[in-house]
Amino acid sequence: MTAPVQVAPTRGWVKVLLVRESARQPVVLLCEDLHWVDGETQTLLDNIVESLGSARLLLLVNYRPEYEHRWGSKTGSDLLTCGAGGDREQERG
Repeated sequence: MTAPVQVAPTRGWVKVLLVRESARQPVVLLCEDLHWVDGETQTLLDNIVESLGSARLLLLVNYRPEYEHRWGSKTGSDLLTCGAGGDREQERG
């Protein structure tokens, strides 16, 4: 089996595992340094974000300002930014 063929089912099973576990108990998923994320991991995270509305899953991520995602407009999405010198601002989506 080639790598792309193997990745799609694995990605699906990771999502299923997280959603099923969140039905049993709340789940926290922490992903650090998303500014270095590879394409397959980004796709997995995008798929997980699509499931957040129906799951008891808290996804915590951190990244540098140059990283771009499409999650900011999602209901229940909160963004905490730390400026230079550690100042904090909170933006709610």
